[in-house]
Amino acid sequence: GRPGAFEERWWSPINTPVLGPDGQVEWIIHRVEDVTEFVLSRPLREQRISVLGEREAMEAELYARARELQQLNEELRKAHARERQIAVALQEAMLQSPDLAAHQDIAVRYMPAAGSLNVCGDWYDVVDLPGGFAVAVGDVVGHGLEAAAAMGMLRSALSAAVGALHEPARALEV
Repeated sequence: GRPGAFEERWWSPINTPVLGPDGQVEWIIHRVEDVTEFVLSRPLREQRISVLGEREAMEAELYARARELQQLNEELRKAHARERQIAVALQEAMLQSPDLAAHQDIAVRYMPAAGSLNVCGDWYDVVDLPGGFAVAVGDVVGHGLEAAAAMGMLRSALSAAVGALHEPARALEV
């Protein structure tokens, strides 16, 4: 240390008795050890332990969040699969072939893009009219359940309008 400056020091006295042949204490060996470094390092050790505890807590929190995220992703995948099944069923129901016995001069075939997993809003319909029939083809922008549902509503609305007005061009104005 510096001369004349106060310096914090810690000491540990150790007293060891030396016994004589009769078992009585004859001497005491007094030894003092400087333990300043050990005492002053205690807060650092406690801080390291605290940091390790915080680290373990953060790791546990991270693990819990990762598990939660994994569960939510799985729920999202299942919900997406359910939505897709509903949309596919809706699209297939809406795109059934017209009555071919009544319309021997009509053939339809719907083929989505190769490898496409998306259900879209494509549709067609054949509406009987007095003395003929009307054919409608449409495409709703988008994919999935919303597009399939919109396609179903538009198809039904246009078919009803054509059937009621018996004029396809006027039905488009409605």
